[in-house]
Amino acid sequence: MQFEKPTFESIVENAINGLPKEIQEMILDAEIIIEREAKPEQLLGSGLTNTDELLGISEIIPSDEKYGFGELLPSKIILFQDTITNKCENSQEIISIISDELQNHFLAMG
Repeated sequence: MQFEKPTFESIVENAINGLPKEIQEMILDAEIIIEREAKPEQLLGSGLTNTDELLGISEIIPSDEKYGFGELLPSKIILFQDTITNKCENSQEIISIISDELQNHFLAMG
C-alpha cells in the first residue's frame, strides 16, 4: 500500500489518538518525523541487516530538567513510511503497526 505523505501523517495521528493517555502525553514531548525509508547508517545498533526491515528509530536525550534526574525519553521518533506500508494490506494494519512502534519506543525507556 502506498500513500501520499499527508495521508500517512493522518494515519499516524489516528494511531496516536488510539494510544493510552500516558503514552499520548509522552508523545507530546517528542517530535514525530516521517521519512520514506531508512538509510543504511540508521541500521547501526539495530541488529537488522536491511533497511526495509526498520520500521522506526528514536533519538533519545537525558531529560533531567523536565522529568527528573536519570530518566530518558525519546525526543525524536522517525517512522519509515515505505517500510510500514509495504508490510500492510489496509489502513487498520498500518495504525496497528504504528501504535506498536510508538509504544515500543516509549515503554522501552521506562
